[in-house]
Amino acid sequence: MRALVRAGGAGALVLAMTALGPRVSAWSQAPAFDLAPALDRYEQGAAPAAAELSLLAAAASDGRLLSSLRTAGWDWLQAGGPAGIRGRRLILAALVLEAVSTQHDQSGVVSTPVIEWACANLREADPLPAERAWQIATVALMQRGASESDFSVHLFHARMRFEKEPRLLLADAWLQRSWIPNGFRHKDVVWVNPAPYATGEASRIPMLVWSPSGTITSSGNSAPGFSGRENSQYWYFENMGGGQALPPSEEEQHFLTAKDAFRHARGTAAVAAEAELRLGELDLLYAKPKNAFDHFTTALNRTSDRNLRYLAYYLIGQSEERQAQWSAACFYYHKALDANPNGRAAIEAWAGTLERMSLFADAAAMRARATDPVASDPWVAFSRGDLGPVAPLIEQLRKAVR
Repeated sequence: MRALVRAGGAGALVLAMTALGPRVSAWSQAPAFDLAPALDRYEQGAAPAAAELSLLAAAASDGRLLSSLRTAGWDWLQAGGPAGIRGRRLILAALVLEAVSTQHDQSGVVSTPVIEWACANLREADPLPAERAWQIATVALMQRGASESDFSVHLFHARMRFEKEPRLLLADAWLQRSWIPNGFRHKDVVWVNPAPYATGEASRIPMLVWSPSGTITSSGNSAPGFSGRENSQYWYFENMGGGQALPPSEEEQHFLTAKDAFRHARGTAAVAAEAELRLGELDLLYAKPKNAFDHFTTALNRTSDRNLRYLAYYLIGQSEERQAQWSAACFYYHKALDANPNGRAAIEAWAGTLERMSLFADAAAMRARATDPVASDPWVAFSRGDLGPVAPLIEQLRKAVR
């Protein structure tokens, strides 16, 4: 059987996973399969085909991959002997990463036990340099497709391995940021934490505007969990909806913890510009648009990255809106679209500002520019604290284990 699978690639993997007699009718009935041939091929530099990755992703979802790691995977590790087991741990973890990345692409979730099994094996020895890419990639995937508690545990493990890695610093700061409640009251002002409700083409990107009357004004977005009344192009929320009022001391602690974490991340050049944007966004939430403006302009001076510059200009526009500087807001939304001509967040924000200026025809023409999917806007990934694409990290690992 093993010789057949070693030679046969993805098709042979199907044979190995179904050569269990009457249990072939459903994968979920097969508790384990022989993973060693796939690991051998990966060790020899053969990247898994799409069909093989789909099989592994399905096995990650129903528990069979974990069973196989504990049996055939464990035996394969031990077969490397004392001299080879360290490298084999990384090879096995790299194949696991490819499986759970495909799983996330297909289902939006990842198998935490599979990732943690591979991570626990890596932690048996000092890290190899290439493990850094694995930890960043799995943290990114768990941030998107796992529970907050599972994500925080894995992030802790990753930072134990690479404490000063910039992307992990930023992920840790974002975790602190995520604990700020969706709805809370600061002094006499009610705020809602902007989160991307991008579930379909009809969805709008949320852009929150401060209302001194103590209500929430959300431009062009009917956020789930809130009830309100529609007035022109804006929604005015009369209650806290899914949010919850907290004692001021707890609010303050959430903000201070998050700000300290982003200040710490700001000291690392690789993520300094993004950390500045995060600090500015916190100031926007805390009704300090002038302070936010300073953070956003500092971020512009620290990066040439197109997406970060788009976000900086967009957020400067938001800070100008908070100060009722409509013309200035339009100027910066224009600058944002110079950086990313199809940015939906900037298009919607600019259109909403034009409507506030009673320029309804101009606003309609602006919205007609919106052709790209909402999910492609960098603001959506930024709102989620996303660490960026996983594919380049997978490729980096493939090269390292060959």
